[in-house]
Amino acid sequence: FWKTKALNYVWSAGSMSNKVWPNAFAGKNAMMLSLRSSLDSTKVWYTEKRNVFEDLKKLFGNEFHSIDGVAIMTDTDNSQGKATAYYGDIYFSAQ
Repeated sequence: FWKTKALNYVWSAGSMSNKVWPNAFAGKNAMMLSLRSSLDSTKVWYTEKRNVFEDLKKLFGNEFHSIDGVAIMTDTDNSQGKATAYYGDIYFSAQ
């Protein structure tokens, strides 16, 4: 019934960078991809650039023709920790 696919780029204290795993609540329909880990410094401005199309294809094995939504979040729901994050200049391009 739930055909939505979600790719979640995360900073994970418990996983190394570039590790992939299914979301604990949505299974393989929502995959997690760790961009940063606890080995990366905090209080540093990082710039990330991803080929979202290729990441979706790699993780789900399908051709994607559109993206229906983008969500940007900071949470520590499961760890009961605290986090502060700043976001800026988020855009999609053909490059």
